Amino acid sequence: MFAMRAVAIIRSLGHKVCILFDQPLISQKKVTIQEVEIMNQHMLNLLGQAGCTSIDGIYYSTSNKKEDIYAKPKIGLFQHAEATLPGVKFKGGAYVGDSIEDLLMADRAGATPVLILSGNGKRTLEKLKSPIYMMLRPKVKTFETLLDYALSLTS
Repeated sequence: MFAMRAVAIIRSLGHKVCILFDQPLISQKKVTIQEVEIMNQHMLNLLGQAGCTSIDGIYYSTSNKKEDIYAKPKIGLFQHAEATLPGVKFKGGAYVGDSIEDLLMADRAGATPVLILSGNGKRTLEKLKSPIYMMLRPKVKTFETLLDYALSLTS
């Protein structure tokens, strides 16, 4: 529930909030779009309970295939959100995630990559030490939790 409270704090500070994620299980026929939408509605309900009464959008890709322009780390989801949501611009903003793909996608879109160490974040932090990510590493801001990141925006 701390993550939901964190989103509420970010929103209360006047920031645009878009949730972007991959749902490759759709293309693998393991879940349906309807099931994903039910999960999204549940997430929105939890956000509401945490005090976040609105977000700007939820976007997801239905696969993680290389040729999918919306699959991370490609920036198709960013471009789609910017094209359909007035005032949403990722360049100069931030994108929070816990995977290398999240960080690469943020950087490619001109957003600050923010790494949260919960979830897969600690493994991602280890991957960042690889020479292949030498140029990305100094751009990444790291926080233990999403709540820590949200609180950093208040100071």
